[in-house]
Amino acid sequence: MIARLAGVTPVGIQPRRRTVIRFAAPEGEDVRLWPFTKTVGEGFYLLPEGRSAWLASSMDQTPSGPCDAAAEECDIAIAANRIEQATTLPIRPIGHTWAGLKSFAPDELPIIGHAAGAPGFVWVAGQGGAGFQTAPALSRIAAAKVLGLPFPEDCASAGLSAAMFSPDRLGA
Repeated sequence: MIARLAGVTPVGIQPRRRTVIRFAAPEGEDVRLWPFTKTVGEGFYLLPEGRSAWLASSMDQTPSGPCDAAAEECDIAIAANRIEQATTLPIRPIGHTWAGLKSFAPDELPIIGHAAGAPGFVWVAGQGGAGFQTAPALSRIAAAKVLGLPFPEDCASAGLSAAMFSPDRLGA
């Protein structure tokens, strides 16, 4: 939508719904210092929220049209079940649920770079469900792109490149 308003050719970003649940930590446990936990592949992530609650998600990525996303019962049940199967944490009554939309490029890599034929328009989109993990590096890469600075050396030494994030890879 923003690209079209700016006269820029869209790059095929797709919204996908992600569901989060909140539930109580075990009685008497202070979980503030417990670690953020994430499984590899399909599974879940779990992180403490304050002293006595957990936030968790099954890391669902359900394709969706643009909307005011809402958690669906099936996705709530999947998140709770995955945590109960992999941990000893009891999922007491789930206190709160919500869903949001994550944006994904067709190849599921973030998009960072100038839009072809649109001076001043810089794509910083498509981070999908990797924001917790990639925000510091992606923000530095985006700042370098916007300011016309070289690609951050530490990001390059980690195997990243401007080309891998360029909107040009998507034909834009």
